[in-house]
Amino acid sequence: FLAYAFTPAADTQTTAVMDANKAKWGDTSAANWAQQVTFDLGDKSLCYAPATVDGSTVADPMTPYVDLLYASGEQAKEKVYTPVSMTFKHTGAWIVFKVKLNNALTNTKLTLNQFKLVKIHKGGKLTIDNSKYPGAQASWDFTNSPAADYAVESFPQQNTTAIDNTNGLVVTETGFVDANTFGIIIPEQKQTAIEFKYTLASTATPAAFDAQTATYTYPLSNFGKWEMGKKYVYNITINFKEIEIEPEVEKWVDTTDTPIGI
Repeated sequence: FLAYAFTPAADTQTTAVMDANKAKWGDTSAANWAQQVTFDLGDKSLCYAPATVDGSTVADPMTPYVDLLYASGEQAKEKVYTPVSMTFKHTGAWIVFKVKLNNALTNTKLTLNQFKLVKIHKGGKLTIDNSKYPGAQASWDFTNSPAADYAVESFPQQNTTAIDNTNGLVVTETGFVDANTFGIIIPEQKQTAIEFKYTLASTATPAAFDAQTATYTYPLSNFGKWEMGKKYVYNITINFKEIEIEPEVEKWVDTTDTPIGI
C-alpha cells in the first residue's frame, strides 16, 4: 500500500499550492500503477504565499504550511481484511529561526528586515517510489525549479525594503520568545546561506549611541543538507561586534505537529 496526505495552506492558497489533482500515480494500465506517485509543484512553495497580489501584506505568520507526507505498508497476504499499519513521514525539512539580542545589550532595539534564504529550491518534483522493499522512498528533482533567493514567508514585513524603526521585526528581548521566531518548510536540499538586514538603535534618553544598520550574509554549513523529516533550529544572537548562530537538529517525528515556526 502507498498513501499520501497533506495539510493545505489557508483559504484560497490551497489550490495554488497543493490539492488532490497534484498527485500523479503511475501507469494506470499496469498492474503496479500504485507503486509510485509524483507531485510536480513547479515553482510553488511548500509554504504559503503573501496574502495580496503585490506581496505588500503577508498572511498571518502562524498559518499552517503545506506539510506533504507519505506512508507505505503491506498486508500479510491477499484478502486478509485487517488494518495495515502505516506511519506517515514528512517530505520536507522544517527550518526555524529564533532571534534575540545579546544579554549585554540593555536599552537597545533591533529592527530586522528582509530575512532570506539564499539560492534555495522552494518547490520541485517529488517522487515517492514504493516498488522496492522495505518501505517507500521519496526524492526531490529540481530540474524545472531553479534556485533563487527566497524571502521567508512567515517573517513579519518580509517585503519591507527600508528600515525606519517602525517596520520589520522589532526585537528587544535578550531571550528567545515565540514572537521573534519564524520558519519555513522546504524540500530536502543542500544547505546554502541566510541574508538579512538589521538596525541596532538605542532606546535610552538621550540615545547612548547612533543607530547602526548592516546587511549580513551567513553560510549555513553545519549540516550537509536539510534532510526531509528533520527540524533545524538556528538560534541567532545579535551583538555590536558579532552575530552568533547556534544550530541544532532534531527528528521531526510527530506528524500531529503543526509547523508554524515556533
